[in-house]
Amino acid sequence: MTYASDKQLIEDAIIPALLATLLKMHFNNTNNDEIKEALQICQEEVEKSFSTRDPKRRARLYNRMDRFVRKVGSYMCKNKFCTRKYLLAVTGWATSLVEAGGIIISDEIYQVLDALGSVINKGYETIEDFDKIDASALNHVSPLHKLAQDEGYFI
Repeated sequence: MTYASDKQLIEDAIIPALLATLLKMHFNNTNNDEIKEALQICQEEVEKSFSTRDPKRRARLYNRMDRFVRKVGSYMCKNKFCTRKYLLAVTGWATSLVEAGGIIISDEIYQVLDALGSVINKGYETIEDFDKIDASALNHVSPLHKLAQDEGYFI
């Protein structure tokens, strides 16, 4: 078995952790089984990245991940992100990371992204300026990446 650094493990868990945060913050009180399942999948993916580690290392990984997730949350609040824009920005960033070979996303996380995309698209059926929101979200992919680099990830 090869050794993975803390940095590598956190990079593997970043997208599921950000999606789990979105789900907890905006859909936590829902009775929608798909949303509950999506949250469970995201949490399991993070757990999978951190599960076989000693307790001190595992705590350190979760602390570092939480610090980054809070940093992203602050950025999103500062820039007045709505749930849809958050999802679009995180999805755009995940896509760019996959294309650059920075991460590999599991099939389960792709399913979560598809399910969330369906929920979000239903919400956009009545919004005429979807293209503006989408373009705005994609403009935040680079700053999200910079936040990660500032923490030492994806360099």
